[in-house]
Amino acid sequence: LSKDLQLMLFRYLATGDTLRIVGQQKPDKHTGGLKYKALDVVRIGHGTAPQTATTVAPAPHKKKKPARILVCNKSSCRKRGSEAVCRAIAQTFEQLNLTEVELKKTGCMDRCKAGPNVVMMPDKAKYTRVSPNQISKLMQQHYSDELAAFQS
Repeated sequence: LSKDLQLMLFRYLATGDTLRIVGQQKPDKHTGGLKYKALDVVRIGHGTAPQTATTVAPAPHKKKKPARILVCNKSSCRKRGSEAVCRAIAQTFEQLNLTEVELKKTGCMDRCKAGPNVVMMPDKAKYTRVSPNQISKLMQQHYSDELAAFQS
């Protein structure tokens, strides 16, 4: 429950109240189970026995975040080889026929001495001291779903 809802319910509900909970469920990518989110709680009876029937509305289909590779393109990372990393990413795009993944050159990622810095989105996996020969392996590791969708 959200904090606002928790505070309201703390003052409003008593032990034994019957509730109607409106919410949604979605898969939890960390545990593999389901996550429930209450959107509204309504008291429908005071001090009555709890009802056993529950209905959970399916979660609305959210648009999947785009797959991106962010590469720091500031001076320190460029000196350490970020341009070569970008070229390796572009070559790997062509080799693997990845059209669903976007390359984006960014500003400083605050890890200048550990450059070139790369972030694989939407996983937000951060890599430092990336060399061009690591790119193919990283892309296969992070974008296997996009590869499988393209190959089928």
